Amino acid sequence: MKIKSIIAAPTCNRILIKQSEIEQKIEGIHVPETSIKKPRKGIVVAASEEYKCPANGVVKPVIAVGDVVMYENHTGVEIEIDGEDFILLKEPDAFVVL
Repeated sequence: MKIKSIIAAPTCNRILIKQSEIEQKIEGIHVPETSIKKPRKGIVVAASEEYKCPANGVVKPVIAVGDVVMYENHTGVEIEIDGEDFILLKEPDAFVVL
């Protein structure tokens, strides 16, 4: 993983997650990637710093780089950096820190 290629931290309350690997074989049978559900767990490789919220003042993030989180399906934005897939999502969409 080339974390050095990530130049800036996400803004506001967003985190950048490296998805967990998908197991593509079930009992020796190759399963096409299109039929496998995407993982809902990953490691945080970048997180926003504290930010100013008009309603609540200065907000400090709860999730930090290195945390392993679970998040909802179909949430966030899938992006690719240096050939690797990541998910960019809002911190509240990560519902468990493992």
